[in-house]
Amino acid sequence: MKRSTIRLTIILGIISIIGIIVVQVYLLQRNFSLRERQLNQSIQIALRNVAEILSEYNNTVLPYENVVYQYSSNYYLVNVNDIIDAELLEYYLIKELNKININLDFEYGIYDCYTDEMVYGDYIHLSDNNRVQKTQKNLPKYDQYIYYFGVYFPERQKYVFSDFVIWYILTAILLIVIIFFGYSQFVIMKQKQLSEIQKDFIDNLTHEFKTPITSLKLSAEVLSDREIINEPARIGKYVNIINEQSQKLLDQVDNILQMTNTDIRKLVLKKQDINLHEVIKRAVDSFSLRLKNSKGQIRLNLNAVNPVITADENHLTNLLFNLIDNSLKYTVKDPQISIQTNTVNNKIVLNIIDNGIGIPREYYNKVFRKFYRIPTGNIYNVKGFGLGLSYVKRIVSAHKWKIKIDSNEGEGCRFIINIPVL
Repeated sequence: MKRSTIRLTIILGIISIIGIIVVQVYLLQRNFSLRERQLNQSIQIALRNVAEILSEYNNTVLPYENVVYQYSSNYYLVNVNDIIDAELLEYYLIKELNKININLDFEYGIYDCYTDEMVYGDYIHLSDNNRVQKTQKNLPKYDQYIYYFGVYFPERQKYVFSDFVIWYILTAILLIVIIFFGYSQFVIMKQKQLSEIQKDFIDNLTHEFKTPITSLKLSAEVLSDREIINEPARIGKYVNIINEQSQKLLDQVDNILQMTNTDIRKLVLKKQDINLHEVIKRAVDSFSLRLKNSKGQIRLNLNAVNPVITADENHLTNLLFNLIDNSLKYTVKDPQISIQTNTVNNKIVLNIIDNGIGIPREYYNKVFRKFYRIPTGNIYNVKGFGLGLSYVKRIVSAHKWKIKIDSNEGEGCRFIINIPVL
């Protein structure tokens, strides 16, 4: 799948999800407002019916308007224009609310004009909720009425929300869809990345193997010529080519096997006390022929006071080999490499410095990923598998050392490894 297609799929998916969320929020708000209005109207009808019953009982006339006043979202005041019988009020409140199927607990109070206070009535259970409620004993007064009672519904908001179970289910489903969409996009991008890595790996593998194989084939063809037996110098030349290219193939195979073996099994270090300086010198010696051919130089400044460390010698040698190999490959000048050791605060600081093409700052962490190679096109004509620095990072972590990069593009690179000394 092309990157543009993946990008379009993600954008369309995000737009769809945003659209669904907007529609759901709109419908939820609309239905919530509608449910609140319906409940408010039902409560006002029930309270007005109670007021009419009390008015008829007392032979009084209700006010023409504003019989029921909503003081707050869950507190209502009812103007009855006469003295109120508490028992009668409670009876008809329960009856009228049950009649319109409002199973809401409520508290009521009656205003006493002599004491200028709300006389608390009682807490009435109409719902299935049998929990003990905190009562609102000091129900607010209202200065515009003289004879009135107040009804407080403490569970009104919960009652409204309880009717939206289906919306909660739909919201949960939407969240699952969003999570699944995000995960699917992550998998798609990961597979795309792995596909690109696989393609780059195969391309690099083809290049790395094709060149020495071609050299070996040509050398074999030359040596198969019977006339060459009279030219010992040419025989020696092509034998050297065969040896060099065979060794190159073996080195590439070893690089791949190193990473494969450390992946399929847990990395086991065979630690022992070794002299770091001696290991560095042996690693540098193995590059003598390449340095001669490339007109390069490696300078050693080994100043650590006590170079004896506890490490796996084989893996440490491979680590040094990979770092030096990178310094030789990634340069457009005659390679100039400096390897330094110093003792700082009970640690040996190992520096490997080169004059190569450098590493841009944004790639500092990425270069340690397996198969990752800095995107430079073919400008430097350097092929590889992207395994070397991944292996270096793994060996450093296994030893519980620290490694960092100090580099700028085009200005060379410094790898700094901190090795604790016990």
